[in-house]
Amino acid sequence: SGTLACPAIAPGEKAVLRRDGAPLTNIEVISVYTGLARAVRHGSDYFVRPDDLKPLPVPEVRFDDLGRLAEVAGIALTHPELDLWRAPTDNDRGWHRLDLKWEEAGLHRLQTRIDRTEVLENGGRRVEARVGPPAKRYAFRTVTTIQPVPGGVRVEFEASPEKEWPGEVARLGVRFAVPAPFSARTFAGLGPEEAYPDMRSKGVMGWHSVNLWNRPLLHDIPERPQEYGAHPETTRVLFTAPRNQRLEIDCETPLTFTARPFTSAQLAAARHAKDLVPDGKTYVNLDVAHRGLGSNSCGPDVADEFRLPVRPFRLAFVIRIA
Repeated sequence: SGTLACPAIAPGEKAVLRRDGAPLTNIEVISVYTGLARAVRHGSDYFVRPDDLKPLPVPEVRFDDLGRLAEVAGIALTHPELDLWRAPTDNDRGWHRLDLKWEEAGLHRLQTRIDRTEVLENGGRRVEARVGPPAKRYAFRTVTTIQPVPGGVRVEFEASPEKEWPGEVARLGVRFAVPAPFSARTFAGLGPEEAYPDMRSKGVMGWHSVNLWNRPLLHDIPERPQEYGAHPETTRVLFTAPRNQRLEIDCETPLTFTARPFTSAQLAAARHAKDLVPDGKTYVNLDVAHRGLGSNSCGPDVADEFRLPVRPFRLAFVIRIA
């Protein structure tokens, strides 16, 4: 172990590194941020850049009057909100008409009522809320705790169902938005193509690159807009922007990550991919679980193991900006 002179490289990028004058090969980037350092591995040896050993400063964090996250280090972010719905797929519109069941249940129009906001000693916020569809008795009770940490904020989200929910949901997780200049470039998880619980056999664990603004034939925006682009088992995501700005999401447990320039509502409302127009934000979903896709448009629904009943869940992640 020791120090190694090297340029600032992100996962997937290349650079010639030398040790005692000889080029090193088979170098793996371990982390863009570890919270303290950038690290690479060569065989059994680990190296870090000395300049990166300085602890990251705690940035300025701004909340709105209700305690919702509004800005980190001058970058506008939306507050993480409960998400249970996806833009219906062709299979969701199939024999069992899950799209109509979800519409009747109100999964696509959840409303948040903030019941209590607590200001924490470190300047963070703890927000308790009831989230559910209008005119329905069932809902989720959520607790969102956001605390400043070196380089960004830590988000902890807990959700517990209230009353009896009808049927299943599409996902269990949160959604939030970052400014459009930040586009997902690399992630550590199952990829490089999209994957869902019953459609993941081609996936490979590792670092993968994605481009939010491309429109390939299969795995980005379908010609009939619908849910797409999920990447399970994700532990870290790096967004980049002009002028070398970076935004990193570090998941405390593996989550399903999705990032798109459109909301689920925009996807569901559009009839053709060409009808979709980015609105200046990148929309991020982090899920602890996602329902399978099945083959319901021409065959059976998903197997029981890929169904998603309503249940309590918790997730936590750190957003860092540099």
